[in-house]
Amino acid sequence: MLLALWVTPGAARSEVGEVSDGRLRLRVAAPAHDDRANREACRYLARRLGVAPGRVGIAGGGSARRKTVRIADIDVASVRAGLGL
Repeated sequence: MLLALWVTPGAARSEVGEVSDGRLRLRVAAPAHDDRANREACRYLARRLGVAPGRVGIAGGGSARRKTVRIADIDVASVRAGLGL
């Protein structure tokens, strides 16, 4: 499954925001330096969705705020439930 995100680094804590412009806003508690925000976004999503961290990865937009994340072996209903959408 592909998930379109708008990632905001440097937040006080990692959390899911609202959907805007067709992308889920995700604030992460990591700076946008040395790929730390990307790694935190993947770890946070894996925790919230109850999947192994290796099943979540950046599929596009690695150096941009607008990202596409690939989550392996999960359905839309599970993602909605895990993220509280």
